[in-house]
Amino acid sequence: MDLSYGHATWKVRFSPNIVGTWQYRLVATDASGTTRSDLRSFTVVDSNEKGFIRVSPTDPRYFEFDNRELFNPYGTHFG
Repeated sequence: MDLSYGHATWKVRFSPNIVGTWQYRLVATDASGTTRSDLRSFTVVDSNEKGFIRVSPTDPRYFEFDNRELFNPYGTHFG
């Protein structure tokens, strides 16, 4: 969601990795006051994508995707 005020633009990214329906409301406060968005929702569905890259919980010397596949920065994981 983008909230644009004059020349400034605020962007929010929320990427849940749990399937289901999620709800959110944005609240922004500055010198001119507080603005609240309407309550909105979106649905997360199952995916065959590899997911985000994280430090491996079993060996912190390596990175892996959420699906536990080893991340090789010299390989072709992004095709």
